[in-house]
Amino acid sequence: MLMASYATAERTAIQGSLKKGPSNLILANLNKRFEQVEVLNVFTRATLLDPRFKNQCCRPESKKKAAIAGSELEVKRLHEQ
Repeated sequence: MLMASYATAERTAIQGSLKKGPSNLILANLNKRFEQVEVLNVFTRATLLDPRFKNQCCRPESKKKAAIAGSELEVKRLHEQ
């Protein structure tokens, strides 16, 4: 979800008048920092649990189901301790 927003912002910046300069540097840095955000389980679970995003944590439906199942297992494991 975040990467889609940044990709849209990147296209807008490139099409706009600021084709060179700080905007491209910022977008490149954001892409570098957030490229793994949907790959790492900790970020996926945090987004899943954030009420602002509800069921929009992952693009592929299978990844969302895996995140839900993983979170449920983690809660059960913590509850048993």
